[in-house]
Amino acid sequence: MTPTKRRIALVGSSGGGVATLGRSTEAFVRQVASTLEGVSGLSLAEVCVVSCEGGLDMARVNRDATPAILWTLKGGRPIPLFAGILKEVNVMARSEDRKIAAAIRERKISGVILVSSDPDDVNQSSIQAAALLKIPAVGTGGSSVGKAMEKGVVFGESFGGSVATTARSKAISYAVGFARIWGLRIQLPGGSLIGGMMTWFKWAGGRNMTHSSPPSPSSSPSSSFKLHSLLDGCLPAFLATSALVSLARKLSWIEEQFNGVSRELSFESLGVGGGGSSRAILMILLVARENVVRMADAALAGLPAVVLGMSAKQSVPRGHSFGEVELMASLIAGSFLTTSPPQIGKSICGVIGGLMVSWICSQLLYCTAMRGYPATAGTILSSGGGGVFVGVFTSTIQLVICPVAEAYVGSLDLLLLSEIYWIRTGLGAVLGVTMVWASMRGYYHTILLPLILLEMERGSWSFLGLLDMTSLALVSAGVCSASVLCPRVEGENKAARRGMLVNLKWGDYVEAAYPYMERDAWVLNASYLAGGLSGGIGGYFRAKGTAYVPAWFLVVCGESSWGCTLGMLSAFIVPFVVAYARNLHFKMISE
Repeated sequence: MTPTKRRIALVGSSGGGVATLGRSTEAFVRQVASTLEGVSGLSLAEVCVVSCEGGLDMARVNRDATPAILWTLKGGRPIPLFAGILKEVNVMARSEDRKIAAAIRERKISGVILVSSDPDDVNQSSIQAAALLKIPAVGTGGSSVGKAMEKGVVFGESFGGSVATTARSKAISYAVGFARIWGLRIQLPGGSLIGGMMTWFKWAGGRNMTHSSPPSPSSSPSSSFKLHSLLDGCLPAFLATSALVSLARKLSWIEEQFNGVSRELSFESLGVGGGGSSRAILMILLVARENVVRMADAALAGLPAVVLGMSAKQSVPRGHSFGEVELMASLIAGSFLTTSPPQIGKSICGVIGGLMVSWICSQLLYCTAMRGYPATAGTILSSGGGGVFVGVFTSTIQLVICPVAEAYVGSLDLLLLSEIYWIRTGLGAVLGVTMVWASMRGYYHTILLPLILLEMERGSWSFLGLLDMTSLALVSAGVCSASVLCPRVEGENKAARRGMLVNLKWGDYVEAAYPYMERDAWVLNASYLAGGLSGGIGGYFRAKGTAYVPAWFLVVCGESSWGCTLGMLSAFIVPFVVAYARNLHFKMISE
């Protein structure tokens, strides 16, 4: 037989100050309800909370003009019962409070949560009833807790502390407080740290896992972390940083033209009155270039922190949200990865650190509450202490991880910079064919994209990124273009047109060509040939680039414009010619 749950009432207000982080009454009530459900035998049954803009301390000065909302509970969900000026809302709140007091006297309420309550006025009835029947209470809100204790309310150990707290840290302190009073079992979220990290190895593969078709969600019960989703989310940061670094390198000619000229900005150096207009323009361009370099360096140093934050957000235990505690801890931990010079492999440390942040914050919030610490202390220890611990740990493991990552990228560069042209050409051809094969079998997100981002972590374009554009996007565009001009089946040109345009304009939507490749062995083999040919050309010219950008972008900003251009042309033309001929042949036979 399932035991009856203890019903809890939540009464009070949004508080006098603005100390609570991320203030939102509705979100706060939802957080309290979900956290209580995590403790065996508890449920939120009644709510009477007055929400006021700007804090009630300021609102009491002018009750006739301050807007406020009275929140209650209906069907297990918080709803605004009445909205108006504070004076009118308080009248409705007293009525609701009397209903809760009646439920307490009828033994329908087992415990009370007092949040910045008003024991002398609005919440007087419920507090008197709780004091009369000696039902346990927990809560926050300095002076209001003290007044409630004076009236005889029996508080557990979890009370007090509202400064720098969050909705989650408060809710956890309430739930753990009742659990300690009644000896209830507490289910800690997040499982084990090792279990969370093991989600790395639960990558769901499949033939449809390509650029825009990620693997199915992880079945891990403790976390929603998915590496492919994390890397997809971080891709804009890597692309923007690499583009900024590329721009700084493209502007290096300015400094070469400026050799021997003083950088001191003065009237003389700017050519004022001396006819040195060209020199002044060059000086301005040099200053602009130096600013671009500084911005590129700052963006490059911040990449690991971005990865850590995204990892922390995605690895939050199921049933919980990425709150202010995790955000602060992530920022603190991420700052440790930005202090030392940029290194390849720091993004891997960021992934590991993000997994640790979400787990450590959850554990610390519950552990501090179980030891009776106030919510303020729990928040500080969880966000501050947890962030510092993770930051120190990631700074330590980078001493091992970064050399390994540097060795991989360095080896690839060593082969591409080889003076023996057939070595770098052969390497590019093999990798080009491998890119097509791996993408069609679902290894893009789990293997190819991590290797591409690892190259881009130093702020440069990637050779594998170039193959992503040529061997995948441009090959797909070529196959789709053939179906646009000569469709084998009536109506397929519409879908093929979309694939052609997206691949050419944005270097994405590779899977658009897969149906046409898989139905015809000639087209499939032509795609492999084009991948190898474009990879060989890229290797010969030592070209580097990226996908997810327009094709013309690589001609302008890629490393080795000739290599990028010829590689993209070969990747497009070969499958286009073969697919067009095969479609035409099929139509002639059909007719």
